[in-house]
Amino acid sequence: MTGSGMRELIVVSTLVLLLILVACSHKAPQSTQAVLPPDAPSQQEIDKQEQKVGLPESTRRAIYEELSKAKLNARMIARQRFPGRGSYILVPESPLAKKREGAEQAFLENARQAITAKYGVTSEQLEEIEREGKAKPWVPKLRIDPPRVESRWRIPPEGPI
Repeated sequence: MTGSGMRELIVVSTLVLLLILVACSHKAPQSTQAVLPPDAPSQQEIDKQEQKVGLPESTRRAIYEELSKAKLNARMIARQRFPGRGSYILVPESPLAKKREGAEQAFLENARQAITAKYGVTSEQLEEIEREGKAKPWVPKLRIDPPRVESRWRIPPEGPI
């Protein structure tokens, strides 16, 4: 073989090798839609599940977070209003424990009413959102700040009981 014949053989064999590599590495085009099993819910069913109690999940999460903060704040306000002697642990039947529990429930009920008014939900929907948040579980982002006692939440010094 001459030099030019050898070059032609190298060029041809390189081209053949490249064609083989390209042909073997060619992937089938992938579908843009996900392949779902036959028993998977349809997009309409997924949308319905997303809209539990008539609200999207992001709104339900926000409501759950506000409700969780309200519970924490109600407990903190009640403990500030009716402190125990050196401890937050009280005998459940003691008058102070009853006052604290009553104050906590009163603050929480006011907060629940404010949340239902803000989001336009009923108390039943609020309870459903709370159950869903506990079941999923949605972990609220709680920042423990000293709660503000709003004027409409005032409780007499002797307590609600």
